[in-house]
Amino acid sequence: MWKAWFSPDSFYSYCVMVPVISAILIYHNLRKPNRGSIIKEISFPLFFLIFMFPLPLAWTNDISFHLKFLSANISAWMLHATARGNVIVMPHGQVVVNEACSGIRGILSLFAMSTVFIYWMKTNMTKKIIVVIAVIPIALIVNAIRISFLGIVTEQWGAQYTKGLIHDIAGLLFFGLSFGILFTISRILAANKKYKFSARFGIIPRYNCIYFFPPLE
Repeated sequence: MWKAWFSPDSFYSYCVMVPVISAILIYHNLRKPNRGSIIKEISFPLFFLIFMFPLPLAWTNDISFHLKFLSANISAWMLHATARGNVIVMPHGQVVVNEACSGIRGILSLFAMSTVFIYWMKTNMTKKIIVVIAVIPIALIVNAIRISFLGIVTEQWGAQYTKGLIHDIAGLLFFGLSFGILFTISRILAANKKYKFSARFGIIPRYNCIYFFPPLE
């Protein structure tokens, strides 16, 4: 498991944060005034620990294999370029979309976070399912935008500028974008007259807006 978390091309680098998030949820839930039973308050945080464990390698290899072709085609369409398998061919350069850039890492990490979001949401099951389903198109589209950005850099300045620090920073920035989109969708679905985010995390209605913040208790 440790190797799966920290290997250079790991799909599971986000797993390091899973026990941290679980511990924060347990700590917060047990400090709530008027809390329910201990079992009820720690059940989801303990369930969340399941995301620490990698999927079978055969599954991730098969999924990422197909995703890299899909991501290459979407990015080629965005760039008005040509996709040849997992290679995006442009007039002055090309981008190779391998398994690590297929979008599977974003899908797995966003899926884990989507369970936290629906845990926060006090709404009906249909809206919670929408949040979970939204993970796939958000991850794929944002990943395609990231690949397109790297394609533009390659075309304008050369492939040497898409490696190392720039590649890693782009990955972090675009993951932050996908995280923000998913959070916004879950917040919009929860923010109506009948349903709002759970009181587990503070809510202040003000000027018809919902402000989300950790409680200060």
